[in-house]
Amino acid sequence: MKSAMRGMFVVVLVIVVSALTGCAKPPQAEIDAVKVAVENAEAADAATYAPAELEAAREAQRAANAEVEAQNARFALSRSYEKATGMLAEASTAAETAKNAAVANREAAIAAANEAVESITAQLATAEADLTALAACRKKPKGFAQDLELMQGRLDALSGQLAELQAQVAAERYLAATELAKTIEPELTTVATDLTNVRTKLGC
Repeated sequence: MKSAMRGMFVVVLVIVVSALTGCAKPPQAEIDAVKVAVENAEAADAATYAPAELEAAREAQRAANAEVEAQNARFALSRSYEKATGMLAEASTAAETAKNAAVANREAAIAAANEAVESITAQLATAEADLTALAACRKKPKGFAQDLELMQGRLDALSGQLAELQAQVAAERYLAATELAKTIEPELTTVATDLTNVRTKLGC
């Protein structure tokens, strides 16, 4: 009788321990999935093109991992990874959002940089043509040659900036390229306007 009771107790103990062990396992698959999702976002250059979204994903990952560690530190009987699993799912979603935002923002930056190169190239060509027309103008008021030289210097400087802009695009530094374009365009507009006004005034 005692032997039978002892055997039953062992069986029950094994079942209880097995149940506790099964319920108390950390959600390793979900932890690994979040790690991969964040790495994918980083590989998509989210640090450059979606930094806020990437930081949100990393913060969600850190919080979820902290919850897992908090449960790991508890007695097996009282462990529950339900909250951590939900937090890990949210972190995965945040990482996917960061990746998608990075891809979209990078494509937009590429388009903006290429558009800026095309626009500035065309405007510069027009300004050069206006300067050539002015140089051939019959009317040459006092100081005209010096003015042309000054205008040519400004266009040469802008041509150098355009070359730098093209180099930025070639190096795939699209955000830097668009920022540079923002500094070129106002000066180019000013030069082009000045050339147009002088041509109109001289009738050339």
